[in-house]
Amino acid sequence: MKLKHVVALFALVLVVALVIAACAPTTAPTQAPAETTKSTQVKEEAQPSPTPVPKKEETKAAPETTEAVAPEEQRLKIVMVQHALCAWDSFWCTVEQGAKDAAKAMNVDLTILGPDKFDLEKTASLIDQAVAANPDGLAVTITDPALFKEPIMRAIEAGIPVVGYNAGSGPEKDGIPYLTYIGMDEYQGGYQSGKRLLTAGATKGVCINHQVGHAGLDARCAGFIDAFK
Repeated sequence: MKLKHVVALFALVLVVALVIAACAPTTAPTQAPAETTKSTQVKEEAQPSPTPVPKKEETKAAPETTEAVAPEEQRLKIVMVQHALCAWDSFWCTVEQGAKDAAKAMNVDLTILGPDKFDLEKTASLIDQAVAANPDGLAVTITDPALFKEPIMRAIEAGIPVVGYNAGSGPEKDGIPYLTYIGMDEYQGGYQSGKRLLTAGATKGVCINHQVGHAGLDARCAGFIDAFK
């Protein structure tokens, strides 16, 4: 499977995870399919005469109960705050497109926020901006756990489900009680990359960190360097 396909799948899973998390606190969205089924059954039971219930209604009822798309009036609002954007980092074009495709398929109102250049302080302020919008779910790239802790805690305290993606080490290691982290172990990614080069015959290696201060990339380069020790 090509890398961009993996990234797109990752973005889709992220949106699905957020939709599930956003639905969890309130039973109405999760109960919607069951209610439509019940209402159909009630109508059929309340009208014993065969004439008001033609076959057209029966064929309509089946697909309605299997649809996972939220009704327009119950459309969930999800915000993704990330440290980079497709506008200036092509890697994120695939991530954003995958998230948009998933949002469209699930009838989710998706907003993607990010700075116009690598700026962790700006990214932290965008988390607060997202919290102020009171979305049903929030996804954040945890590029600086210490800096992002306070704004993420404000989201959690406001009852907004939060997940980390792409950058982070998980709730326990990051010291922030968000729901879960979807991504890789960056240290191991760097370490295994170094080991592969050593296996191929390399004796020296260089790790280029294009976003110094990004906790994930710092950890990746640390793992890479350790592999050569």
